[in-house]
Amino acid sequence: KAGFTLMNMPTLKVVYYVGVVQYDITTMLEDVKWSGDIKTSFRKLEVRVANTDSAKKDELTSLNFEAGRPLFFYVENKEVFRGIIFTVNFDSSGTTTVTAFDEAKYLTTNEDTRFLTKTTASAFISKLCKEFDIAVGTITNTGYVIDKLIFRGETLWDMIQKVLTKTRDETGRRY
Repeated sequence: KAGFTLMNMPTLKVVYYVGVVQYDITTMLEDVKWSGDIKTSFRKLEVRVANTDSAKKDELTSLNFEAGRPLFFYVENKEVFRGIIFTVNFDSSGTTTVTAFDEAKYLTTNEDTRFLTKTTASAFISKLCKEFDIAVGTITNTGYVIDKLIFRGETLWDMIQKVLTKTRDETGRRY
């Protein structure tokens, strides 16, 4: 399980995008929680910021965070999270909590029906992600050709898990 909080973080940076304009909100941070689990397809970033107009002079102190906008998280100048804001919550003290999920979240929210014949898990996953406009990195060629599988009203995540499980059961290799 991946997880960090601001308290045990080395050098961190959080960037919020509005169009092509980027805002480094690191000076506004009160807390950062980055999490995920091997059992879920997606990772989550939750940031709590002091979001008032009365903070320090010459520093970014107030922003209008919006759902649907990108949020990036860096640790020691390396990007570790890139996601989309799903929720923004405000409290009376001027604190804003922003929750973002990476694009893999869409694997659990989209359902489809598919009839799979004579293809590898890797080819199926690549095709599925391309059709649903989900960015992917490198996908290892799984090699094993699945003869036939039928998916009815299943999430993309469940389909991916099933083709990888079928491949593992037949080859003994885990991907």
